[in-house]
Formats: sequence, structure tokens, C-alpha cells
Amino acid sequence: MTKLYTGAEYQHRLFLHGRVKQNDSQISLLNIGLLCCLILLAPSIRAQEKQPTALKPLTVCEILENLKQFEGQPVAILGRFSFRSEGRWMSEDECTAPNADAPAPEHLVIWLAYQPQSAPRAAGGYQMDSAAIEQKLRGIKKHTSLKQFRFGTSDYDRWAVVYGEIRAPEKAAPHMHHDAPAELVYAGDGYVMFLHETGPSHTASR
Repeated sequence: MTKLYTGAEYQHRLFLHGRVKQNDSQISLLNIGLLCCLILLAPSIRAQEKQPTALKPLTVCEILENLKQFEGQPVAILGRFSFRSEGRWMSEDECTAPNADAPAPEHLVIWLAYQPQSAPRAAGGYQMDSAAIEQKLRGIKKHTSLKQFRFGTSDYDRWAVVYGEIRAPEKAAPHMHHDAPAELVYAGDGYVMFLHETGPSHTASR
């Protein structure tokens, strides 16, 4: 049965219906505005999420003087990268201001152990703090030099930064270099960054 309305009642219902439609339109516009804001902000949010944190490297001396503090921790080590038939290692000739826990100069060595299964990986890649590298490398060069070979290649000794996990002797594998007090477990060449006088040769991204 159709309900009949007086003129005043009909006008009132039209007014209410118009208010509801108006409110619905305002809500729709608000939702569209919020959606547009999210679309515009999305690239910025993704860029911030993908931007890796710049790592500040530690020297061989800094690691070995505080070995217990860094044991089991992922670190980036700066120093002299040596490549020989028996393996690879990072080293310095001496420490600028050695503390009581610093090993003897002949033991300022961190053996590099290639173990891709257990080594830490930087998700999304990583970047190095170039200013920190330059500052620390200048200090290292004051007391440590690259070895000169009559025969062979200059690749035997190079300045480098290597990213991996520090392990102390009691947890290290038997392939450690002589009496090296620690080893750095790394995932591969993608975590080795060679340095030139003009700066790093590349940024690791694996």
C-alpha cells in the first residue's frame, strides 16, 4: 500500500535525502583524497625502505682489541687484504695505540673464511660510509703498507673492506691462518670491496 505524504512532509523527506546524498558525496571525495595521498607517498616510503644504512667499518686493530665485544657480530673490516696460495686474510702491521688486550704485531691478522651457508647477508644490499673509510684508511697507512713483490701481481695485497661475522679461535674452523686470533666468515666476493686512492671500487649488493 502506497503511503501518501502531505506537501510539507514530502519536502522534508526530499531535504533529508539530499543531505544523505551530500554526505555520501563528501565521504567519497574524502576517500579519494586519502587514496591520492597514499599513491603519492608510496614511492617515497618504498625509497626509504630500500635505502640501506651506511656501514662504518672497523679496523683490524679495533676488532682484535675488543674481540669479545665483536664475537658473533656482523661487521665490516677495513685493512690490508692479502691473497696467497694458502688463503686470504685482513691485517695491519701494528696498532696506533694498542691496549692491554691487543695481540702482538705478528698476530694482527683476521683470517677470511668463505662460508656462504652460514655467513651473514645484507638484505637489499648495503652501503659504506665513505668519509669514515677515508679517515680510517689514512690512519692505517701511517703504520701499515702493502707488500711489494718482485714477481707476481699487485692483487696479492690490496686495501679492502670485507663484510661478515667475527668468530673467535675456539669457534673457528681448523683452516685458520697460522696463529690468527680470529676469523671473519663472509658470504662471497660480493661482500669484498676493494679500495683505490680515489675511493671504493664498488658497493656490495648481494
